[in-house]
Amino acid sequence: MKKLLISILIIMTAFFFVSCTRGTDMPNSTGTTANSATFDNKTNVGNQNLMSDTADKLGITNQNYPKIDGSTSTLSIVRAINQAMYLSNENDNFPETASKTMPSYKMLINGEVDMIIVPYASSDVLAMAENAGVKLEFFPIAAEALVFITPKENKAENISMEQVCEIYLNYGIANWSALGGTNSELVPICRNSDSGSQSQMENLIPEIFI
Repeated sequence: MKKLLISILIIMTAFFFVSCTRGTDMPNSTGTTANSATFDNKTNVGNQNLMSDTADKLGITNQNYPKIDGSTSTLSIVRAINQAMYLSNENDNFPETASKTMPSYKMLINGEVDMIIVPYASSDVLAMAENAGVKLEFFPIAAEALVFITPKENKAENISMEQVCEIYLNYGIANWSALGGTNSELVPICRNSDSGSQSQMENLIPEIFI
């Protein structure tokens, strides 16, 4: 049986807050704030939907709180945004789960959510948005490390980006011994094409996917 080993590689990637427009510019946020300023967001709602002082200052109410989704790894960020706006996690808009990267992009393009927090879009997502007449707007807000690991008995380390390209593009490195590791077959492994991790591989090492 082949022994599958995965290379150690740390790649810094950015999370993006993404919103979209359809043919026209998004409404100015000042207008939304002005309209909601005359509405008491603590009236006629249950205690679970009481807004924070921060939300009050921004003109965010339970009624105009944006629909936010994202990848599995950004669920904690989406929840943190919600917790900053509400006094209780029992509110109507608290995110219990994340739809994951590709489904979130599809929901945004289809107008089912207002914003998503995800890795940068793959070429397939950008083409999907263009075909739908949707302009995606990206705002970088965070960074993460994408890590590939090996069993502890594999001594390979400090693998360069050029070597990663050689592994995935040309299949030019077939044994870990060429990288200072054990004398074992090197088998490149990829995530599914619609995963956020694979999207980052495409964005950071585009030569592999040409």
